[in-house]
Amino acid sequence: MTKLRRIGDYNFVAGVIQKTESEEFAPINDYIAYYQRLRDWLLDHDNVALTDGDNCIMFEKVLGDITFEVHFMFMRKSRGKYAIEMTLQAFDYMMEKHGAISFIGSVPSDHYSAKLFCRIIGCKSLGMLERATGTFELFQWIKPEEKGEEKCLQQ
Repeated sequence: MTKLRRIGDYNFVAGVIQKTESEEFAPINDYIAYYQRLRDWLLDHDNVALTDGDNCIMFEKVLGDITFEVHFMFMRKSRGKYAIEMTLQAFDYMMEKHGAISFIGSVPSDHYSAKLFCRIIGCKSLGMLERATGTFELFQWIKPEEKGEEKCLQQ
């Protein structure tokens, strides 16, 4: 099991961003633009950044107290099974500590590996979304008990 910790240190998150950028993680520029005010973002207690020391999963409350938008930053060496395990552990943390029931995220339409990742962890596609920066597919993950289902990785 991955040891996750909540972080509130801007410099640490900026370091994760630089590490992932150096590993040619193309979408990282989207994160840098999106979190121009990362310092303020981390000071908002409704937002949560979890890390294992190298990777970071960021949650931003978007709908009431139950839905969070999620952003992933995984080093190339951490992708695959490890990323799946870390994500599901982070979702469990958010459900237990923050009462989350649902997570949403958008993935560039041509980022096939990220869309596959979303499906593997149990997300359902809500369709395509046009933004100024391009076409994205919107995904949602709902707590299994809220759907009347047991947890399952295969969907």
